[in-house]
Amino acid sequence: MASSSNFSSTETGEISVEKMQFSLTAKELFGYLKSIRPEGYQCPVCLTNKWGVAQSAVEDADGVKIQRIFPDESHPSEFSKNASAADRVLKNASRKYSFICLNCAHIISFNAGMVAARIAHSKQEKAE
Repeated sequence: MASSSNFSSTETGEISVEKMQFSLTAKELFGYLKSIRPEGYQCPVCLTNKWGVAQSAVEDADGVKIQRIFPDESHPSEFSKNASAADRVLKNASRKYSFICLNCAHIISFNAGMVAARIAHSKQEKAE
């Protein structure tokens, strides 16, 4: 019996894990933040609105180095072509993306599974 893996939430419905991408570009991740709070996030410690994220240089399919953002405690090798979509979700659904205040170093975090599902859902809606 073949099985498929899906991620479900009340907001996104059911998203096929094959459509979820955990290694994101800064544009995708900051675009997600802007989509849920267009006015931005104010740091609760210093009250500024200047955030950064840690990025890793990885090679794309053509061998070109690109900057990607991975959930905390993950490693780019976990995102290889050999890893199944279900494995990627299981390893990363409880991890988080951390944003660092560039003024005071306070950290805010967002659940990687929910962020990936919402981005996949948004891309799916745009394609329809």
